[in-house]
Amino acid sequence: MCAAVLAGAISAAYGNWDELLEGAPEVSLISRTARTFRRIVPSMVLAGAALVIPILPGVGASADGIRVLLLATAVLSALPTGDAARDIIRGTLDKALIKDSGSGAAKNN
Repeated sequence: MCAAVLAGAISAAYGNWDELLEGAPEVSLISRTARTFRRIVPSMVLAGAALVIPILPGVGASADGIRVLLLATAVLSALPTGDAARDIIRGTLDKALIKDSGSGAAKNN
């Protein structure tokens, strides 16, 4: 494995792209489809959960906040962004939802 990586790095350094691509796996329609499903299925599950949340018994007033969080997470997991950006956006959304739920509880009391 290390020898293959080293050979690939040397080929790239010398600009031998044909030699570099000889050992690359073939990209087919099946491999592209499988990669797309691996990326999309978690988002679809999260979006489905967001749709089901309001009809679950006992969820109550927190259903809207949970739904927003699930939908935002579904969108973020579908985007091709880095993990750092995703974590920052999720953290900000979590803080906003916690702050909103706290102010709503204070109004009801």
